[in-house]
Amino acid sequence: MFEIFEAFIASEASFTPEELMLVRSLATEKKLRRKQLLLREGEVCRHKAFVCKGLLRTYRTKEDGTESIMRFATENSWSTEPQSYNKQMPSQYNIEALEDTKVILWSRESMEELFIAVPSFRLYSEKLKEHSLDASQNRILMNISYTTEEKYQAFITSFPDIFRRVPLHMYKMHEHLLHIISAKVKLTENDISLCREYFEPVLFPKNRVIEEEGKIPKYLYYTVSGFIRLFHYNDMGDEITTHINCPPGFITSYFNFINHTRSEENVECITDCELLRISKNNLDLLTNGSAAFKDFSIYVFQQAVAYNENRSKELATLTAEQRYKKLIENYPGILHNVPVQYIASFLGMKPESLSRIRKKIIT
Repeated sequence: MFEIFEAFIASEASFTPEELMLVRSLATEKKLRRKQLLLREGEVCRHKAFVCKGLLRTYRTKEDGTESIMRFATENSWSTEPQSYNKQMPSQYNIEALEDTKVILWSRESMEELFIAVPSFRLYSEKLKEHSLDASQNRILMNISYTTEEKYQAFITSFPDIFRRVPLHMYKMHEHLLHIISAKVKLTENDISLCREYFEPVLFPKNRVIEEEGKIPKYLYYTVSGFIRLFHYNDMGDEITTHINCPPGFITSYFNFINHTRSEENVECITDCELLRISKNNLDLLTNGSAAFKDFSIYVFQQAVAYNENRSKELATLTAEQRYKKLIENYPGILHNVPVQYIASFLGMKPESLSRIRKKIIT
């Protein structure tokens, strides 16, 4: 693994064989599995890492559970958490492998020893700091002066390799929504730019309640992947599932979201979910600024009304077995992703009744 670093560093600075031997003696090689953390939030960052193979990301998790990605590190680049590393204080960030990754680590103490013993390594490190500062200033300038569309285009132009390798939710979730919308209405470049600006990509783990009863819903959610439900508690304290959203689709407590009133329902991620969300204020700005999105929002509302009317009709006219058969015919993915008790509640029956129906169908 060190041979990869040695080949790279030879193009950046000059080292004697003895100096390279010292650099190697102070290095630690490490392999990371996909999704394994190199640094966890709250830990002190004690190393600088050179990526020989794979891809790392530095990110933090906000209070609402969403993630903000600060930077990526691919082959022949470095990764650390500067504030934690320099001040030896708990980090506010995580560093995670997005692929199976091989890195070489040097501790802070080893780096200080190398700076004294190998002057060319110190000069190389100073050059890296300058490049890092330039990159940070460019990113600040981009954030305050570029539109969302311009940021996206700049990223895929500057980092085409990362663009191809980073998972969908890291940058491409808007394309999923835009594909659905463009099938119903014609979108202009301005419409696409507004979509990227107002819909925020977020990730949530399974069992996370993202909107709580007794509060005004903050967001309308579009499900890119994962399963979400609406539920409330009855007078006996039992959970009643009123809606299960299969991807793709929109979900929130619509009436309360639109009218800015307190909801009696919870919105919960049944599985890990990739979502796009938009606030009521931004939704108003979007529909007022785009005729296409206004037309599409009317279409979504009409579909929601038709769905609720059809569901009420099915609950009143179909038998429990007929409701179950229709559900698995239209949404087969539910069986593999949603617990039986949620499905039973959604269909208006007890879990044991659903179990009998499923056993009858199987036999």
